[in-house]
Amino acid sequence: ANKANPYSRDYAYNLAATLFTAKRSAEMLPVVKRLVALDPSNSENVMLFAYAFKGLSDAESNAAAKKALIDSVNYYGKVADDMAQVHKLVYTEFDRLKDKTILAGQVENHAKVARTFTIEFEFLGKDGAVLGTQTATIKDVKPNGVGDFTVELPVGGVYGVRYAALPLK
Repeated sequence: ANKANPYSRDYAYNLAATLFTAKRSAEMLPVVKRLVALDPSNSENVMLFAYAFKGLSDAESNAAAKKALIDSVNYYGKVADDMAQVHKLVYTEFDRLKDKTILAGQVENHAKVARTFTIEFEFLGKDGAVLGTQTATIKDVKPNGVGDFTVELPVGGVYGVRYAALPLK
C-alpha cells in the first residue's frame, strides 16, 4: 500500500510502526521522514524518529555511535514532547471522491492562551504533484480546546495531503 500511494499519511504511519515492531529501525527512518513531511504537526509522528533511533541504539555496540544514537532519541523525544505541549493536528475524515476531495480534522490547542490556526493544505496527485490547495483558518481555539476544520477541493484523483508545520508559539 505504501508503494502504491507514498503520499498517504496513514500508510506511512502504519508502516513505520510495523517496522519498529519488526525491529527494522533503519528502514523506519526514510518512512518517518516522509510521514513528517506530510504531517509535521502531530507529535506522534515525530516520536517515531525517537523510536527508530532507540531501536538503532539497542543494536549498536560501538560506544561513541551508541551515544550519538541515544542523543538522537533524546532530541526527537524532546521535540515531540514540546510539540505535544503546544498543539496537535489530526485528520478525522479524508474522502477521496471521483470529483472532489474532502479533508476534515481538528487542531488541539494545548497552549495556555487562545490561538488562531491557519493551515494551507496541498492536495497531492499520484506523482506527488500539487493538484490544488485549500486553506483552513480555525479562530480562537481556547486553551486546552479543540477547533474543527473542513476543506474541500473540487478535484478528484488526490492521493495525499501535506501542510507546513504549525508554529510552536
